[in-house]
Amino acid sequence: MVRGRRSGADAYDAGDSAGPQFTVETVITVTLISVFSWVHAHFLDVREIDPLYAGLFAGLTVGVGMIVVIAALATASPYILFCSIVGAVLLNLILAINHRPGRYYG
Repeated sequence: MVRGRRSGADAYDAGDSAGPQFTVETVITVTLISVFSWVHAHFLDVREIDPLYAGLFAGLTVGVGMIVVIAALATASPYILFCSIVGAVLLNLILAINHRPGRYYG
C-alpha cells in the first residue's frame, strides 16, 4: 500500500475528501472536454467522416480507455473488482434486453 493512500473499500468512505487539487483538475478536465467537443463539432462534418480519421480516432479512444480501466483494476481490491464485473454484466444484460433490431435506422 502506498503511504498516505488507502486501498479497497476503505478508500471509498463517504467522509473522505479528495481535496482541492482533485477538484481543480476535475473542473479543468470537464472544461477541456466541453471546449474540444465544441471545436470538433465546428470543424468536422459528421455526415461524412473519413474512414481513416474514424479508425484512428476510435482506436486512440479505445486504447486510452483500456489503459485507464486496466490501470484502475490492477490497483483495485478484489471487492471493487467484483463489483465492477457485476456492474458490467448488468449493463450488458440491460442493453441486450432492450435492444430492438431496426431501432437505430432512420
